Amino acid sequence: MFYTKEQVSTFKEQTFAYLNVREEENVLYVNLHNPSRKNALSPQLLNELAYAFAYAQHASSVWMVVLGAEGNIFCSGADLKAFAGIANETVSTIVAPAQEILIGQIFNQLHKPSIALVEGDVYAGGFLLLCGVRFVLANDGLKLGLPEVKRGLYPFQVMAALMEVMPARKVLDWCVRGYNLPVREAANLGLVTQVVEPGKMDEAVSTLISELKENSPTAMLMGIAAYEKIKKSAGSEEHLAMKNMLGELLQSENAVEGLTAFREKRKPIWK
Repeated sequence: MFYTKEQVSTFKEQTFAYLNVREEENVLYVNLHNPSRKNALSPQLLNELAYAFAYAQHASSVWMVVLGAEGNIFCSGADLKAFAGIANETVSTIVAPAQEILIGQIFNQLHKPSIALVEGDVYAGGFLLLCGVRFVLANDGLKLGLPEVKRGLYPFQVMAALMEVMPARKVLDWCVRGYNLPVREAANLGLVTQVVEPGKMDEAVSTLISELKENSPTAMLMGIAAYEKIKKSAGSEEHLAMKNMLGELLQSENAVEGLTAFREKRKPIWK
């Protein structure tokens, strides 16, 4: 894992910049806590997620993880300013691990049930979170969008992750056309586990947690570990390749034009 058992032994003493965490009745609740930036994925947020999930894996007191988010956007994708070193990071005691963090590995190294409570819209790289967890409870009527192509970009890593849970041709259609996918269609395609009516999320997650607690935590842990072994062939090498392709695309003239047009609220002029 990105952090050792010794490194996470002081978990409850740490200061998180972009997460609110609490452990209660064998459940670790992790909430994305940066609504002003639409819970965008910055390097520091990824460090904190990796640290929290490593703690969950190492701690015998934690049987499962519930991932939520504050604000009306669950996650807007990558924080490009933060990755470019433009945005200032908030104070956090979570230092970066020795190895580069690939977001998919944060989740596949957790061999315990993980549940996403999606009560806000999801865009772009935010789907790496939904693909990473084992259960996705999503409110009906949300926007699930992949607008990258309209900004001159492409969701390389997201496409790889989505193809593990959705039909490949539908994934390609979504990525290339860049539309918003209805939540109920996302459920039919395998991305969403359960569609929840607004206002009913607490009841839905409580029911799922109760069902999971009836099962052996050891059996669930070993079962999820086996699941990861089965699909390991499409692992970190693939996601690293997709990340590198995104880096290459970001240098293109059309990517610069697309992002500039988005900021200026105009249609891009492609070349």
